[in-house]
Amino acid sequence: MVSQRSRLLEAVMTRAGARVTVYETHLDAARAWTLADYLLDLAGRLPGGRLEVDLGNVRDLGPGDLGTLTAVGRRLRTGGVQLALVGVTGEVSEAV
Repeated sequence: MVSQRSRLLEAVMTRAGARVTVYETHLDAARAWTLADYLLDLAGRLPGGRLEVDLGNVRDLGPGDLGTLTAVGRRLRTGGVQLALVGVTGEVSEAV
């Protein structure tokens, strides 16, 4: 397994693809775009499979930021990668 860590996230490659854990509790528009760019870059290095994004630490996610992640999911599907948002807390699920 390969691991990369920054202040925003940690990525671990898995047999099925990759798992990205987001450590920031607040995803504003700038952080959401940074995350989106990272996910697109990471997915470009995957042969397909599943890209899980653990949002368990995120407490604040705006509707526009969720739209950014939804757009990323659509782009990844065209490349054969499935985006799965996991660990979504009550605060974030209410924004959905």
